[in-house]
Amino acid sequence: MSTFPSMKEKNHTSSVHFSQVRGKRDKSFNSIFESELSKNRIVKRTAKHPEKTKKLTPQDITPILTDFIRKPEIRNLATERGLSAQQLRTSFVRFRSFCLNVKELPVELEIILNDILVGAAHPDDLFGQFMDFAMKIYPHLHCREELSRICDLRDPSAWYPQARAIGRKIIYHAGPTNSGKTYHALKKFMTANASVYCGPLKMLATEVFQKMRDQNIECDLATGDDRIYSNPSGERSSRLSCTVEMAPLQENFDVAVIDEIQLLQDNQRGWAWSRALLGISAKEVHVCGEAAAVPLVKNLLATAGETVEVQEYKRLTGLRVEDSALISLENVMPGDCLVCFSKRDLFTVTKSLENLGHRVAVIYGSLPPGAKLIQCQKFNDENDECNVMVATDAIGMGLNLNIRRIIFVSLKKVELNSDGKRSFESISVSQALQIAGRAGRYGTQYSEGCVTTLNARDLNTLKAMLSSLPQPAEKAGLYPTAEQIEMFSYHLPDSSLQSILEIFTDLCQMDDSLYFMCNIESFMYLAEKMDSIPLPLRARYVFCCSPVNIKDNIVITTLLRMARQFSKNKVMDGNWLTNQMQWPPQVPSSISDLAQLESLHDVFDLYLWLSLRFTQQFQETDKVRQMKTVLDSVIVEGLTKLSQLMSNENDENFASARVAQVPRGSFAQNLVQSGAITPEVLDKLKSEWAKEQINHAKDK
Repeated sequence: MSTFPSMKEKNHTSSVHFSQVRGKRDKSFNSIFESELSKNRIVKRTAKHPEKTKKLTPQDITPILTDFIRKPEIRNLATERGLSAQQLRTSFVRFRSFCLNVKELPVELEIILNDILVGAAHPDDLFGQFMDFAMKIYPHLHCREELSRICDLRDPSAWYPQARAIGRKIIYHAGPTNSGKTYHALKKFMTANASVYCGPLKMLATEVFQKMRDQNIECDLATGDDRIYSNPSGERSSRLSCTVEMAPLQENFDVAVIDEIQLLQDNQRGWAWSRALLGISAKEVHVCGEAAAVPLVKNLLATAGETVEVQEYKRLTGLRVEDSALISLENVMPGDCLVCFSKRDLFTVTKSLENLGHRVAVIYGSLPPGAKLIQCQKFNDENDECNVMVATDAIGMGLNLNIRRIIFVSLKKVELNSDGKRSFESISVSQALQIAGRAGRYGTQYSEGCVTTLNARDLNTLKAMLSSLPQPAEKAGLYPTAEQIEMFSYHLPDSSLQSILEIFTDLCQMDDSLYFMCNIESFMYLAEKMDSIPLPLRARYVFCCSPVNIKDNIVITTLLRMARQFSKNKVMDGNWLTNQMQWPPQVPSSISDLAQLESLHDVFDLYLWLSLRFTQQFQETDKVRQMKTVLDSVIVEGLTKLSQLMSNENDENFASARVAQVPRGSFAQNLVQSGAITPEVLDKLKSEWAKEQINHAKDK
């Protein structure tokens, strides 16, 4: 029986959280060492002579607790009992706070502290009391063995007995961009009786779906927010094009195609490729991707007793690195695509090109798919005046573009380091090859692709990158499933979803030579935000899996409102949705307005995503799709006057900076460090500032 009072007792002032636990107690907690500690506690003296027990002060307790936690033996014992280093620190901080702030210490704890104070006991004798306290903070320690079995991820191939029973044939189509590897895999997809294509993006899945329809081949489409059946009755066809997350593992196919397999090492979505690779039930599995991922795929499938046949492909069109950099935007020509690694750079370059008289198409990650498609069509149309493109690395895959020359504005992009801080890092060889490979598409007017840089100092670096091989893929991603979370919840019924995920990631075991745990930051953030909303566990898990940008306040606010409505079992129709936003949308007058419209588009996508999982609460999908179409047209109209949007944005957002007369060097460095602009764009700005100073001096 614990000596610590419950939270309901009035004299308890600590923040300890008590949870119920199902399952038997881990026998390791009754170790011989702990028993010996209990036997050696010298408490008889104070029990017989209570007059010798003094009222303890914080000055008495603090040095005792400090000596206790500094002992390596104590830390080792805590680790053996299942406490991680972080949990040990948290437990000790709360234990110390309890001891120093509680109005009346539990009797046994007070006796031990008194004995230690007078030298009749040792600080080690606190270990049993400390562990009792820690197990109330971390109730999973009571059933650690059961939980460890649930989160044993060392053999993911065993999770898919249906796939293991087939005796699959695996063919790896390895090659660079524009090598025809996916084309050959899709030929198998088209001729099979039952087949599935698993693509990395909705646009790619939709493109394959549309190609089948154009050839009068029945094919269904399944993405996170859309379902389209070839048969008007809604009956499934034998052919499916889907995003990789939607791969149906419970169905049997003759042929499966998994595209861009190297993304199984992606920190966010890698788990989806691992799941499809190990779990898709098909007689033939065709995987397409970079040659750098071949060894990892072979090693993963070897754990399932499967072998891999590799078919190698070479690029179908030439790719030439030019001898000189572009130097000036005045040298841009039709068919050029300038690649930036931040939206700020993209908008700045676009404005400069438009000022030079170019009609520019723009592509970036947060641009809605419909708007992207319109921009691509304008650029690809030889009769359209829009013959120059400015894009981010979003063009690396999923878009068919007739590009003559790729021009890297920079070779650095903003990355988050382990401390969560933003810094500029060089792009990888794989990224450079993927983007450069978009130039010179087979079957277009550009039989050869060209690539260069905007700045001369980057050209040799780019040449070195493009002559190198990508780093081999090392590990594949995994992610906790809903079933695993539900089993955890059974043993920890009073724990929050956030706590369950923390415990899961702490206890899980995996083969570190082959796998890693994908980033669960977004999931944890949403779990914390929804903690106060009364939702069933399965529904809570689904809401936390929503494909949203957690930094977008508009989308997150709407998601939380949806979750609250769902918890009240209320239907959310189109009218409810438009009441959450400004509707109808207005043509944007600034970049900030454009960003808000993109957020609204993400809200519509979120509604449709949830509608496929909660059909009763999210019913008006047709109306929302119509609203998306309207919004797409408004966004595209805004993109046609990007220079004006940039000018208005400068007037609105940077006026205060001009008035404050911030020193340019300091302000500029802050912009670079925050990721607002790249060093290359900073150099261009410095050049413009220098010209302004010269002109200003002439005017004087």
